[in-house]
Amino acid sequence: MGRVKHMIDQGYCSDLDENICSSCIREYGISTFIIKHADLKIVSCSYCHNTQGTKGFKACNLSLVVEYVCNSISNEWCDPANVLPYQSSEGGYQGEVLNTQELFWHLGLDVDDEQIITDITDAIENEYWCKRDYFSLSPDETLIYGWEAFCKFVINNSRYFFLQANNEDYNADQHDEMNPVDILTSVASIISNLGMFKEIQISQVIKRVRIVDEYNEATTAKELGSPPLEYCNMANRMSPAGISMFYGAFELETAIKETYDPEPKLTKKAVVGNFFPCRPLKLIDLSMRFRVPGIFDDDKSHRFEKSFLFDFIKDFTKPIERADRAHIDYVPTQIVTEYLKIILSNQSNSTIDGIIYPSSKNPNHKAVVIFAGNDQSIDKESTVNDNSMLILDNYESVDLKPYN
Repeated sequence: MGRVKHMIDQGYCSDLDENICSSCIREYGISTFIIKHADLKIVSCSYCHNTQGTKGFKACNLSLVVEYVCNSISNEWCDPANVLPYQSSEGGYQGEVLNTQELFWHLGLDVDDEQIITDITDAIENEYWCKRDYFSLSPDETLIYGWEAFCKFVINNSRYFFLQANNEDYNADQHDEMNPVDILTSVASIISNLGMFKEIQISQVIKRVRIVDEYNEATTAKELGSPPLEYCNMANRMSPAGISMFYGAFELETAIKETYDPEPKLTKKAVVGNFFPCRPLKLIDLSMRFRVPGIFDDDKSHRFEKSFLFDFIKDFTKPIERADRAHIDYVPTQIVTEYLKIILSNQSNSTIDGIIYPSSKNPNHKAVVIFAGNDQSIDKESTVNDNSMLILDNYESVDLKPYN
């Protein structure tokens, strides 16, 4: 800046002459702040030199941005002297410490002009930072570790009585550690708080694929719907062996890719059943897109829940090879599915009919599981009853060569 900094009690410089526009900082929260606090009297940006004649031009004084940045950071970061032990013989602070510029990169403060980072850094009194709650996990970290511990526990320790079993790895005296079995309640609560529900109407087609030998056919709802119980001998992502569920997708490509594993010598074909709901179905939508608020966002509501959910859904839907361990690795997702199906339905006094989730075989597309057994899918000429969930409208045979 070429001038002596004038510091005030809040820890930043108050007499900055530079102006900055929203286009110069790509970090969402700060850019939004500039737009919200734009000064119509500012005619140009000190960095990109855009002017009021530029489309969408919004700018404010840099001192406002520095104040906002400093206050945002201070919610979660502080001077390490307030938190960390210091031992000169051991190299200084006993913990991870970042200087202001390093902290900006860590927080993803993205700019077009490096001079912006330099000017903001120069205007902030603190030179070094560490996490304010350095010796504690953040709320999303607590949830993530809780989910990881839950997966390990139900796979390797207790499968059927995990709610009552004693987990020796859990330390109740750790204030930021959760009992792994409590992750089920947390997941259900987050889904409800974020309103992650979607009702699909009777006009929504749901495609289900059966892979059959080239000269075979499957033509009825019983053949194309959920498998009969006597054939439920394979574990799936949401359902253990012995429990029948309806796996499908909303378009053909995903329905086939979710079902078909390419084979060197093609001897099979796909039969696709086009089903429609017999009634509106209430589904949990794990494919819902949401933005995780950052530290600089003005509205940080559900920030840590969304951060956890991002990692949870990624792990929940990760590809798992159909091998000897598939029935083991699916155990955590099967338990969560049953919990949501039964407990969340009871808590919300509204039946949960299934789950929409990101396809692991066709990125950026959706798959769906409907909690419908074989007898709950019916043919078009059949009579709909209270038990009916899906009706087969028509079917078609599809060549698998493009998918091989």
